[in-house]
Amino acid sequence: MDVTSAVSLAGAVISAASAIIVVVLGRRAALRDRRIASDELAERYRVPLLHAAFNLQSRLYNIGKLDFLKTFLTDGTNAEAEYARYNTVYLIAQYLCWAEIIRRETQLLEPLNRQRDVKVMTAMESIRHIIADSRTYRDAPLRVFRGDQRAVGEVMLAPSDNSGGRVGPSWDCIGYATFVDNLTAESNHIIRWVNPILTDVDALAKKRDPRIDRLVALQNALVGLLEVLDPDGQRIPTNIRLKLEQGSIDIQ
Repeated sequence: MDVTSAVSLAGAVISAASAIIVVVLGRRAALRDRRIASDELAERYRVPLLHAAFNLQSRLYNIGKLDFLKTFLTDGTNAEAEYARYNTVYLIAQYLCWAEIIRRETQLLEPLNRQRDVKVMTAMESIRHIIADSRTYRDAPLRVFRGDQRAVGEVMLAPSDNSGGRVGPSWDCIGYATFVDNLTAESNHIIRWVNPILTDVDALAKKRDPRIDRLVALQNALVGLLEVLDPDGQRIPTNIRLKLEQGSIDIQ
C-alpha cells in the first residue's frame, strides 16, 4: 500500500469514527434532553402535590393540637361550621386527587433524578398505607381503603386547561367552590365516596376521639412528604412544618 492509499484509508477511518461519535453524542444529548423535559414536567406535578400535602397536614395539626373542629364546627356559627366541615373533607379529597393524578400521568415519565423519584413514591405509599391501615389503627377515624382512596381521587378530577401552549398535567383537581356545590346538589357523583369522610369529621368534632393515632401518623407522614418534595424550604418554609406528637394531645 502506497502512502497516498494509506492516508486515504486513515482519513476514511477517522471520518467514520467521527460520524459514529457524533451519532452517539447526539443520541445521548437527545436522551438527556428528554429526561430534563420529563423532570420539568414532573415538577409541575410535584408543586400542586406539595401544596395539597401542606394544606392537609396543616389542617390535621390544627385539629389535633388546636381543636379546630370543636372550635368552628361544634361551637362556631353556621358559616364557620360549614367551612370547617366541608373544607376539611375537601383538603383530604384534594390530596387524594393529586395522588391519583401522579399515579396516572407520571408512569411514563423518565425522571432525571431517580433517587428522588423513589423517595417521593415511598413517602406517598406511606401516606396511602396509613390512611388504609386497619391493623395498626383498627377502626380509628379517617380510614379510607386503597380502592376508595382512588375513587375519591377520581371523582375530584377535572380536565386541565393547558392554554398558551404550555405542556403540563392533563388533569387538575376541582376547586373548593365546585366541590361544595357538588356536595349540596340533589344528585351528584361525589357524595357517594366522600360521605364516610364527612361522617368521621363530624364524629371528631362532636367528641375528641381517643383513637387519634391515625391522624397523628398521617400528619407526620405528610410532613415527611414535604421534606422530600421541598427539602430546602424553597417553596414552603421548614419552620412551619410542625409535627404532632401523640402524647402532647389532650383528649377531652
